[in-house]
Parts: sequence; C-alpha cells; structure tokens
Amino acid sequence: MRERSISHARLRQLHTLYERGYSIAELAEVFELTFYPIWSGFHRLGLKIGRAGGHRLRASIAKQIFDRDALFPEAEIERVRREFVKLPKCKAGCRGYAERFVQAIYSDYIARGSILAAVAKRWGRSEGTIGLLLRSRGLREADPLRSARVAARPRAPGSGCFAKKRLATEAEIEVLLASATKIAIPQQLRWEFRLWPMEKRARFLRRLRARVKSPDDRSEKPFSKNVSPFDYTTPEARAIKDRLNAGLNSRQAICRIDLGSQGVIYKGELYYWVANTGYMKRGACTAERGRPSLHRLIWEESNGPVPPKHIVYFKDDNPNNFEPRNLGLMSMNENARRNQAAALFRKSREQTALLLQRAQKRKGVADGLIETLKQAA
Repeated sequence: MRERSISHARLRQLHTLYERGYSIAELAEVFELTFYPIWSGFHRLGLKIGRAGGHRLRASIAKQIFDRDALFPEAEIERVRREFVKLPKCKAGCRGYAERFVQAIYSDYIARGSILAAVAKRWGRSEGTIGLLLRSRGLREADPLRSARVAARPRAPGSGCFAKKRLATEAEIEVLLASATKIAIPQQLRWEFRLWPMEKRARFLRRLRARVKSPDDRSEKPFSKNVSPFDYTTPEARAIKDRLNAGLNSRQAICRIDLGSQGVIYKGELYYWVANTGYMKRGACTAERGRPSLHRLIWEESNGPVPPKHIVYFKDDNPNNFEPRNLGLMSMNENARRNQAAALFRKSREQTALLLQRAQKRKGVADGLIETLKQAA
C-alpha cells in the first residue's frame, strides 16, 4: 500500500495503538500494511516515535515466567496451535499473547530445530512476528554470526550510520578467483555483482569457468549453424526468459537462467546443457515424451518418430553439431556394445600406462620391453 493511501485519521488511530505498546511491525501485520508507510506517516504528521510507548505493556510481560526446559509435548503443541490460529490478528499484537501460547510456540520452535520459517508457517504468522514474540521474552537469542557481521561493518565518521561500501579492486577479485572451487559468486562480491554491467559479469564468469574447469560444463567443440550457444549473460536468452515470465513473479517463473546455466537456442527456444545427457528442453517432464533431447527432436523433424529401442547419436562425436546429416540412428544393443568397447579400450590404456610407469622404476629391465610398452601406450 502506498503512503498517500493512509489517511491522517488512520495514521492517528495507528499512533494511538502504537503508544499502547504495539510495534509498527505488529500494526503493519494487523492492518495489512507495510512498515515504511506507517513509519513515514508518523514523521510526516509530527507524531512521536520512540521507546516510551509500551513500557507498561513490557512491564506486564516481564512478570511472565518461562522455563526453557519445560517444553510442551507434541500433542499439547498441536492442541494449543489449533486454538491459536483461530484468534483474530486484530485482537492482540504479538506482545499481548497469553503465556500458554508463547510457551507452545517456543516448544514448537525448539522441536523444529530453531527454524523460524517453519514455525511461522504452522502458526499462521509472519517470521518477524514470531521472532519478535520470542525475543521480547528472552526466548530467542540473536544470531551471533549476523551480529558479528553487523558489528564488523565500518561506520561513517561523526555518525552512527554505516559507511558506504567499497567496491573490490582487481587485485582483490583475482585473489577471490584463485580460491574459487565452484561456479558461484564469492560472498564478498555478491553485493557489487548486481551493480556490474553484463559485459563485466561475462568476463568474470569466463575467468571463473577457466579457473574451476568443471567436468559438467558443456563441450568446447564448435557449434553448428542451426543453433546459437547461450549462458547467463547472453542478451537473446535473457530476452526469451523475460518473454516467457511476463506477468509472473519470481516464485511463478517458468524459465530461469542461473549463474551456471549453459545451453543453445534453437527456433526461439532454450535448451539447457545436462551433463551425461545432452541438451534438454526447458520445462517439466511430461508423461508422453518426458523431456526430449534436442538432437532427438531435430532427427525426428527430418525422419519422423524414433523407432522403439533405438537412439539418436552424433556421427562425429561432437555434441554441439546439430546438423541433420550429422545425426544417426543406432539400436540400443549396438550402442551398448560400442560403449563397452570404448570402456575396455580406455581401461587397457590405463593399465598399459601403469605397467610402463612400474617398468621405468625397476632397474635392469630390458630397453626393448620399455619401448614395447611405450608403443602400446
């Protein structure tokens, strides 16, 4: 809700409740607003915002005694939860809940491994409300790692505000790249990575891939003319993604391009690279066709449906060459024999290399044996 949509009368009503002990976060939840319009509206009307309001309510809460070890059993938690979710949110903010509700919520919080999101979903409140409820009664400590990160952030001289973040230098980026072990943005660069133009992001990803050299990356062999490769920074692929996700939020998006995404564009569609499988079309798996590979679809366009117990393969062993004349048909039995022969040949080469290595370490071995092993390797 925009700030101007909150009338002066409603703001004064909210401020009256605020002085009685309700926080701005509670008022936003009860009246289905957001935090900033209420806060800025109070400032615009000159209404006092401070810690004075709520002293009386917090004093009454301080009288409540909670035993951290006296946890409710699962059956009692479920009984109290069913009673709790029937309460109207406008009857009481999170600071005014009865003692049995707080104890049951805390018991559920401990039983679920201190995961606030799971408890908030079960009890029908927001994470902020449940967290404030537990903190106001001393039942939940602040995250020590987050507190340490906040305390370590530099402050501007002469004020308590955080200093403006400094962008990383090229030398610092090189150090982070040298320590990278996977295709991911280092924690120190996640804030400024969003500010980089696509050209700088593309250069960084190319250097990152060259450093990591993941075996799951697509082949570097040349691409055929009927497809065009794409990755995270390709403008054409991002335009297709935006077209498919038009009118949808991030949760409803049907097409995503992640940092490690690789694939090809064929007839305006995105096909993603999947290691050991090939290029697969985006979307969910269907019962009729599953998720067909791109080379199989191109072969079917020219030759019709693939016969049962047959596969489509690349004649030149280049998974990036999608020319129809480069795609052939093979039975599954023939493909199994072909793979078995390749595996035996690879194993024999490894064993021969091992014998050569052992022979070179032994003294007094005939030179002819070493030469024979070298030729076999």
